[in-house]
Amino acid sequence: MQRGDLVELTIDDVGFGGAGVGRVDGMAVFVPFTIDGERVRARVVKTARRYAAAEPVAVEVASPMRVTPPCPAFGRCGGCQLQHIAYPRQLALKKRALGEIMRRIGGVADAPAADLPPAPRPYGYRNRITLHGRGPYGFVGTDNRSIVPVTRCEIAAEGINRRLAAPGAGAAETRGDLVLRCDGHGNVWSYGTRDRARAVIEERVLDKRLRVPLNAFFQVNVPVAEQIAAALDAALAASECSVLADAYCGAGLFTLLLAGRVERAIGIERSPEAVRAAQANARALKLPHCRFRAAPAEQALGPALAPLPMERTCLLLDPPRAGCGDKVLAAIASSRPRMLIYLSCNPPVLARDARRLTETGYRLRNLLPFDMFPQTAHFEAVALLETN
Repeated sequence: MQRGDLVELTIDDVGFGGAGVGRVDGMAVFVPFTIDGERVRARVVKTARRYAAAEPVAVEVASPMRVTPPCPAFGRCGGCQLQHIAYPRQLALKKRALGEIMRRIGGVADAPAADLPPAPRPYGYRNRITLHGRGPYGFVGTDNRSIVPVTRCEIAAEGINRRLAAPGAGAAETRGDLVLRCDGHGNVWSYGTRDRARAVIEERVLDKRLRVPLNAFFQVNVPVAEQIAAALDAALAASECSVLADAYCGAGLFTLLLAGRVERAIGIERSPEAVRAAQANARALKLPHCRFRAAPAEQALGPALAPLPMERTCLLLDPPRAGCGDKVLAAIASSRPRMLIYLSCNPPVLARDARRLTETGYRLRNLLPFDMFPQTAHFEAVALLETN
């Protein structure tokens, strides 16, 4: 098989990145925008020792799960990978992908994964998008090089789409790429990724008003963040934990939402600006037992856990995509909080860290996936671990 060859194959599976997978002469071939069960013709665009990548040319036998994507840029824009798949099938594929990731990377043959609850809004959910280029702005294409200009994004909030459709929307002068951020009231801000965006905006999550720095990390899909918070609240309620520590708390979203379940809550966050917002939110919500510390988790977690009663402590981990550093995992292994809640938007990294934690004596009790990013191959997953 060589680059440029036309091949016919049956798609047997859809991998974690969203591409369909079939075989030609025993070699795995990845074909994006296809569905398991389909017979397709594809052109080989890359070959490696153990696999090949191809672009679809024609779908000879279509899956009954195939639907018409609503976005005219789908297939050229790199933002979405699954708009061609009926939404219930997307959820099933993501659950299957999580199980395979946990088996292959996490070393768990039978991961106890729950079904993904449907997102309340399969479209129109993103409260933040990042546009690239220097005018007109757009999204990075599927080739990872070109910029696809857009005047509408089907997965973005309607307020963002109104701004995208406005004359001159892509001509703003910014430092870096252009960010459009929409709050729960439909107000929209634009700023550059290297600008100092000092505004503070208000979000409402589970009937709690939270003030958040404009450029601070915040969940892009608030209705699904509420699903996650409700699941974490139920897990905490079922435990015997009365102390909550949050190692990567950001502006305190989950710390504040879960604080009613515990006698004491501690949040650790690298950004002083985010910590100031978390402290202000704790005061506004009358949660005096919530405390926040501005420091990297790698430095602060061990000292923060030391005085706490580990037999009654739940540690919440919501790290960046790269996962927990060695110092964080070492602090957990030496302190051994009773319960760990590990939230991640990068399931392979979650599986890697869960494996390392189980090697120190923790048991994986449950996996809870959530569709934070419908129409894309990405999703959020929560691992619940407890000491043996």
